[in-house]
Amino acid sequence: MSTEKNKIKALFDAKKREGKSGEFTYKTVADKMNEQFKQAGVKESISEQQLKYIVNGQTDLGVAKGLALATVLGCSFVDFLPDEIKELASFETELIFDSPEDANDYFLEHEKTGRVMIYSHFPSYIYLDPLENFQQCNAGEKANHKQRIKQLKSTSTFTTEYYEIQVILNFIFSPFYSTIDKQGKLLIINNYLKMFSVKSRKNQLYFFSSNMQYRRFSSYHLNHIKHTITMTTPLGNDCFLQIKNKNFFDKISHFIELSKDINLLKPEESVLLLQRIKQLLISHEKLDCQAIIDFYEASDEKLQSMIYGNVKHLLEK
Repeated sequence: MSTEKNKIKALFDAKKREGKSGEFTYKTVADKMNEQFKQAGVKESISEQQLKYIVNGQTDLGVAKGLALATVLGCSFVDFLPDEIKELASFETELIFDSPEDANDYFLEHEKTGRVMIYSHFPSYIYLDPLENFQQCNAGEKANHKQRIKQLKSTSTFTTEYYEIQVILNFIFSPFYSTIDKQGKLLIINNYLKMFSVKSRKNQLYFFSSNMQYRRFSSYHLNHIKHTITMTTPLGNDCFLQIKNKNFFDKISHFIELSKDINLLKPEESVLLLQRIKQLLISHEKLDCQAIIDFYEASDEKLQSMIYGNVKHLLEK
């Protein structure tokens, strides 16, 4: 269980101990939260079971539920944030609560001249289109998504993206990591190849392996013009943290180049990796242990050294 979700449980349990018997149960707190939603005119609700999942760290809190829960527990929404976020308070820090449409508008503005992304997950959601599950989004989200893709594909901008190699291997081979089927995975890989395999573009893709614990957040969005870092927080996809501090920006943006603990695939090697994965998806009916072994044996020595531990782990599952 992650730190911030431990905090939610700790606050909930502390309030439960302080209150009268039966005053702070999952049911009574959920009822009070629903009353908060009703009073605020918010189209939101929570069940006893949903609250239990949140308190025990099995699902994200989210902003609306977080604000209601904080009110019921008599604390601040900020109290749910992990210590590593609070440590950044000495910088120019701002919490941004956005709907998916507003978040897209925010990133459209920040990506006008280009972007650098450091991900701890694969794929980025912008490569999900045209998957069926993305088509369930509302019209506003679709329009903003298409506009953002168009901007990133423009020759006047650039995108540089870093992914830990473990996450793409999990995405392709682990049945527990993704519900996307083989055809869907192939569509996503093709979308990446369209973005990064055209040499005339300034886009660069990197995969790396590392023993260092570099990530505190699910992703880092870097704006080199404004020296701004935007991070998704562990509380949900509608809560972002924006930091404006050049020293901190430089530290994050150069963590790969400066670290001796990182093995890095160059852009051309990263594209080659995607092409190998594409061929594997086409040639193998099942993404089973044999597919993993075939992928490993077809890899060059450098890639084998980077993925050996990940492959071993996948085969043991």
